Amino acid sequence: MYKLLILIEPQDHSAEFDRRWPEFLAKAERMPGLRREVTSHVDKVLHGKLGAQMLHELYFDSLNAASDAMASPEGQAAGQLLQEISG
Repeated sequence: MYKLLILIEPQDHSAEFDRRWPEFLAKAERMPGLRREVTSHVDKVLHGKLGAQMLHELYFDSLNAASDAMASPEGQAAGQLLQEISG
């Protein structure tokens, strides 16, 4: 199993991000080879600092499967939207 972890920093335009986040999820769910995805909100860490407010995990069978998914049209569309909404 291979996990791609996306760290999402606090957003200056959080209302717009929250409104468009489901669009990203819909696009990401169409990526070929995706086995599972999980979103977690980060309120605090036990030690040190984490510059992320949210974590999104994408699970694939292997690194090659993850690479193929990200290179696919569905993966490219999901990545482009994520860049748009997260800056």
